Amino acid sequence: MRSLRSRHFRHAFVLAVGCIFMAPSMPLEAKMAPEAQTYNNACMRETSTNNAIRTADRTIYTCWGSVAQSFFEYLVTANTKETVERQDAGTYIFREIPETGRCWHKIQISDEVSIYGCSINVLKSAN
Repeated sequence: MRSLRSRHFRHAFVLAVGCIFMAPSMPLEAKMAPEAQTYNNACMRETSTNNAIRTADRTIYTCWGSVAQSFFEYLVTANTKETVERQDAGTYIFREIPETGRCWHKIQISDEVSIYGCSINVLKSAN
């Protein structure tokens, strides 16, 4: 079970990184609805050091589990753009985080593990 879960998280992480580079970046000072900002901040706080990818001009935060599920459910109620992608590992429902990234829910799973995740792409501010 542990190797299955580990393999699943590795695959989901690779998916998240690949998908987030296709999402727009958010400057640190971008405007966001207060409710969305609450979920956004919770996700960024929950991101482990291993899941924060830093490049020269941005940081990509990826959170999982209940924090990501809550953010995803908020995005559903906010009626943000939805995209469905079928991949070898399963089918993913993506919800856009306007101007910053997206959350996803893996469904129709072959490995019996449902997963939620969110990736937030933040541009570094110019000093």
